[in-house]
Order: sequence, then C-alpha cells, then structure tokens
Amino acid sequence: MQTQLMGVTAAASKQLPRIRTASLEDYSEIAALGSRYGLDCKKFDSWKDLWLANPVYRQLSDWPLGWVLENEDRRIAGFIGNIPQSYSLGNRTVLAAASHALVVDLPYRSHSLSLISRFYAQKNVDLFLSTTSNAQASKAYAIFGARRVPLGTWDSSAFWVLDHRRFAATALAMKNIRFAKPLSYLVGAGLYLKDTVRRPLGRRGSEAEIMECSCFDQRFETFWEELRASRSSVLLAARSRETLQWHFKAALADNQGWILTASNGHRLRAYSVFFRQDSVRFGLERVRLADFQCLDEDHRDELLKQMISYAATLCRREHVPMLETIGLPVEKQRVIDSLRPHRRELPCWLYFYKTNDKYLTQALARPEVWDASYFDGDSSL
Repeated sequence: MQTQLMGVTAAASKQLPRIRTASLEDYSEIAALGSRYGLDCKKFDSWKDLWLANPVYRQLSDWPLGWVLENEDRRIAGFIGNIPQSYSLGNRTVLAAASHALVVDLPYRSHSLSLISRFYAQKNVDLFLSTTSNAQASKAYAIFGARRVPLGTWDSSAFWVLDHRRFAATALAMKNIRFAKPLSYLVGAGLYLKDTVRRPLGRRGSEAEIMECSCFDQRFETFWEELRASRSSVLLAARSRETLQWHFKAALADNQGWILTASNGHRLRAYSVFFRQDSVRFGLERVRLADFQCLDEDHRDELLKQMISYAATLCRREHVPMLETIGLPVEKQRVIDSLRPHRRELPCWLYFYKTNDKYLTQALARPEVWDASYFDGDSSL
C-alpha cells in the first residue's frame, strides 16, 4: 500500500504539459519534432527569416512567433507557427495571421486543440489563414469556426510529367511495389507514350515573349501599385517588391525558384513565380506554381499558358520530373485543362480561413472577393 501511495505521489509531482510562446532558441527542438513526422524543416537562417526578414513582422510589436507545447520533461512536443501577413481590400489594410508547421508528438495529440486555440485567440488579427492543412488539422480548425476558402480547387492538383521514368520510379516506390526501379522503365515508357499522344507540354515554342528574371526589380513595385488599384474590390495579399523578396528569398538564394515575366517595354504585363517544393517524405522532386498575376486581362489566359509551358521547359533543363498547380480558380483551371494535365486527389482540403470582423465575414463569404492562390499563407514559404 505504501508503495502504491508513493507511486501516486511521484506521478502527481510531475508537471503537466504546458503551452508557452515560441522563441528562436526553440528551433532545434521544433525542427527535430517536425522531421520525425515528415515535415520539410528549413535551415535555421531561412526559418528565422519567416519573421525577422518579414516586412509585416518588423512593423509590429510583441508579435508571437508561435507557440510550443512542452511535455513533463520540458521538451517540445508540439508547435504551431504564427506568420504575420498583409492584405488589402478596398482602402482597408487587413492584418492576417498564417498558421505554420503545425505538429504535435503522438503521445500529446490530446493537447492539440489547446495549442491551436492560442493561434485563434489573437485579438489584434483581422484574418486567420491555414493553407497547408492535413486531414487531422482541418477537423481541428473547423472546431474553431474556420471555413473552407470559397474560391479555388484545394483538394486536387493538376500536374505534368516531364521525366517519365524518374516519376514512375518514385510513384512505384511510394506504393511499396517490389522491383520499382526496373519496373519504372516499363511504366515510364507507357506514360511517355500516353503524354506524346496528348501533345507534351512545353515543346510548342509559343512562349517567345516570356523572359526569365533573376530578381524582383523596381518594375514589380509599379506592378503592385497598378494591380492593387485595378483590383480594389478583391482581397489581395501584399505583393510589394519588398514582400516578394522576403517571400521567395530562400528559394531564389538556393536556385530553387524561377521568376517569369511578360513586358510591354519597361512595363510588366504579367509575372509568375515557380519554385521547388519536393516531397521529402516520398523523395518526389517537383516544381509548383506559386503565383501568377496579370494586368493584361485580354491576354491573361494566353500568358498563363505560355508561362506554364516555359516552366515545363525549365523543369526539363533542371531534370525535375513533375510540374504542378494547386488551388487555381475555375477560370484558370480551364486554361490548365487546355494543356492536358494529369490530376490527383489531395488527402484533404488545404485552405481554411476565419475572421472575427463582421465586415470581413460578410465580404469573404463571396467567392468573387477572393484571389486565393498558392501565394497565400505559408503554402509557398
């Protein structure tokens, strides 16, 4: 009996898990936790720049980087990041908080809602965004009143295979099929023949007016001012030159991002950004469309086609086997469909939002107010 009592006393003396504000010093434990669950963990310099190099973060005081869940041994067992972003709607500036890299160690999943509640409890935030949900997280976000974004297709993707054998090898390995490498030659050949009949992307020579750009120069600042003025009735993520430089800093520094432009003299008509976003878990190499914006509405569809075709050529040059788009609205999906992509279902709907502002609640219920894209939230960070 005495032994049992002593056991109860010892257990009771252990501290319960607690939640506290995250700090830069937590990086190594957060990265290790994320790696255990297949998250692509950034290097420390890129991770800290999500906040310290962020133009919006530098304008705010006391903005939390996120929150961590500490277990009984004061080791980090959970994390949710909190990235500030700026949007505009009409004459209004909207402060958004984007959730980032939500992960909770399996023995502590029962504390997930307490961790997520810290994110949604922020009082100075106009708009909450979660754009990289998984099936479990999406259910949790719904508990707090988050809704699916009403524009775009966020539970499937369109993609093109540009190196058929390598793509087949990865796809077979993902399904744990024996002899995946030798079979990849046969499966890859079948894919190649099928795509040849479909007319392969990026080999029509129609992208002559598209240019590669090595950085976001002053033209992008002028472009953003024109874009914001012409689309004042739409919720737009800030795309100032400074914001674009921050957003794609890591990708461009590692030669993992491409900026494509279409111009009329010195004036930008349209631009797009493509970037590498490989699946570490499955060893799948791929490039995704992060952003496409156009001021030339009469030629928008053709410019999007040309930029995707050009990106496919770049993928072949860099030996990347897959080019993918996610979340495009219906009118852009029609353009994509004309390029004959393959399609795949995603595990769940990726993009959720919430606002406690009455005006925004009413406005954002209408699909036409959104310009939802893979640039939003932390999708392409």
